[in-house]
Amino acid sequence: MPSKPLFDPRSSDFLEDPYSAYAVLRERDPVHWFAPLRAWMVTRYADCRFVLRDSGLFAADPSRVRPDEPAPPGVQGMDPPRSQAFRGAIGQALRGVESAEAETALTDRAAELLAARGGEPFDAIEDFIRPLVLRAVHLALGVPEPDPATFAPHLVALERLMDAGLRPEAVADTAPSREYVGRLVADWCAAPAEGSPLQSFARWCGEAGVSEADFQSTVRFMALSTSGSVAAAVGNALLALLRGPDGPAVLAPLDRAGLDRAADELLRYDGPVQAVTRIAAADLTLGGRQVARGQEVIALVAAANRDPEAFERPDEIVLDRAPNPHLALGRGAHVCLGAALTRLVFRAAFTALLAVRPKLMLAGEPERVPVATLRSLRRLPVADGPRA
Repeated sequence: MPSKPLFDPRSSDFLEDPYSAYAVLRERDPVHWFAPLRAWMVTRYADCRFVLRDSGLFAADPSRVRPDEPAPPGVQGMDPPRSQAFRGAIGQALRGVESAEAETALTDRAAELLAARGGEPFDAIEDFIRPLVLRAVHLALGVPEPDPATFAPHLVALERLMDAGLRPEAVADTAPSREYVGRLVADWCAAPAEGSPLQSFARWCGEAGVSEADFQSTVRFMALSTSGSVAAAVGNALLALLRGPDGPAVLAPLDRAGLDRAADELLRYDGPVQAVTRIAAADLTLGGRQVARGQEVIALVAAANRDPEAFERPDEIVLDRAPNPHLALGRGAHVCLGAALTRLVFRAAFTALLAVRPKLMLAGEPERVPVATLRSLRRLPVADGPRA
């Protein structure tokens, strides 16, 4: 009888609870050769932080190491120094969404969505979080707000594409959704609204000689990471709080800084991005293992964020944890450009929820999207309850 593999991210048990599997791997084989992906899986905090911080040794752009493999278009496949000015332009374009006016607008939208459900049970993902993050896409880029009913199914389909290495059939299965989003982004880029963040970024790209492929791919990445990863972060956070004895009401005493600390802790505890892939740019030793130039190294940041060597009580939610050097938003040259936006959406969502539906409780079993790389929820049934 064949022995059970030490690590199987395709199993239903893993998709429901990856953290138990990460703990076993971190203890038994913290730099693990995973043959199905022909990659090293790294689980310890110190090793993952090293991989993320050293873009010289660990490349996001495969063409640096594999000359026959082209660089993927867009900012996500760029390394320094090429990425620096590009990322600066994106940060400048997104600056407006960090304003008090934008936060008020987003909080008002969150309150509208919650009030629209009356006192009835609802799906917190479909009826609240997804429409809210699509408003955030509108505010961040200045593009027409996508219709949730049309956009959400394509977004869920594209989340499956993140597991293409584990499930190659996802490439063909998601082709219609890739075409839909590609057309939508092309339309946005062809005629950005006057004075919009997208117009500002488009102007910079034109002046800097950025290719159309890099421009559109970056806009696509920004829209999908906001509507996907940010939605997943808020959904995971809400579920974690609902499973606690006080529910989301535990956030009620917190001020703005306290909400930001809570957001960081909930990102550490159950963040959306589970893994980040890099390519070794030189032969090196990592955690006692010999990694060859050109081999892929997958930093399991969700495992690192539960490493007891880095965090006290790593499997508990400590809302005022400080310091909290989690890796959920990356590190180094590729740190998440949407970190401020993620915290803004978190504040808006939970400020409105505490004002409009303070006694929210689970009303059924949550359903996860069956993807290992991005941990997100498909359904989160909730209803008002009798919490004290």
